[in-house]
Amino acid sequence: MPVTIKDVARMSGVSISTVSRVINDSKPVSSNIRDRVFKVIEETGYVPNPVARSLVMKKSQLIGVITPGSSQYTMSEFLNGVEEIARMYEYDTILCNTYCESSKEIAYVDLLKSKQVAGIIFITQNINEELDKKLKKSSIPTVYYTLGTPMIPGIDYVDVDRVEAFVKLIEKVTDKDDRDIIYLRPEKKEDDYKESSKEEILKKALKKKNIKLSKCKIIYGADTVEKTYKLVESAMKKNKNIKSIISSIDEATLGSLYYLQDNGKVVPDDVKVAQVYETQITKIIRPGITSISLPLYDMGAVCARMIVKDIENREKSKEKKINEMILPYTLVERKSTLNN
Repeated sequence: MPVTIKDVARMSGVSISTVSRVINDSKPVSSNIRDRVFKVIEETGYVPNPVARSLVMKKSQLIGVITPGSSQYTMSEFLNGVEEIARMYEYDTILCNTYCESSKEIAYVDLLKSKQVAGIIFITQNINEELDKKLKKSSIPTVYYTLGTPMIPGIDYVDVDRVEAFVKLIEKVTDKDDRDIIYLRPEKKEDDYKESSKEEILKKALKKKNIKLSKCKIIYGADTVEKTYKLVESAMKKNKNIKSIISSIDEATLGSLYYLQDNGKVVPDDVKVAQVYETQITKIIRPGITSISLPLYDMGAVCARMIVKDIENREKSKEKKINEMILPYTLVERKSTLNN
């Protein structure tokens, strides 16, 4: 049978509460008693119960990660960064998938609070101010990975300068002033914060480039390869001046390329094609697709380090400071926009 805290107390000749104080370093204990308890722990191989320990310490060695979706390649890279750095500092992670439902965000925050998590990493396209106030009131250290969402004051967050990245991407598909652009994205939905965020960033980038919105037609409904094919066909028949395509997702990129290839259009000589963010598809398809590469692993690692630092500072009663970390991105230009 596994050794219990009762066994350690009996073998050390002290009370259970004294063993708990030694393990958790919660109250002063004489050096003789401390050494005696640790000697028994070493000899017996006793491992403290993490649940009981979290109740005593009012926190655990757990970091909660609330994500809108964990199945994507891009999200897995981010989560790898979180987990590896958390493990380095002897924290475990617990993953909560909201599937972009705001009600689940609230439910998961309550769940993580009940588990006495030491901190929360929040991946979201839409920062709920009411929920943020609830988190601040709970005093649980929280870091946001914002996915380009406009900031609200007084939060810790990690991101890249997405507007600047979109500007650079636009420059690659609009090397001539007479080029009209189509931007392909999935159907507009009320709760689809991710795609709405991309669209808003695109509009800001166009404004920064002094490109009129009339020169960039936003086309909704590019959810599948087949639907995109028909949408691009319709758009290009109506406007012969479309020479640039920016897609939001892989399916839109593939549908565009298939239409262009079927109709004798050469990429990039006749039409330049880019996708907002790099994926496995943009790397392996031919021609390779120009896209923005995010430092996903680094973002996750930085979020984890920020959380650990905040936890340590609060334990030492240090004054809370707001941390805002903007990491560098890479614009990867491939043959889809690169003229020979």
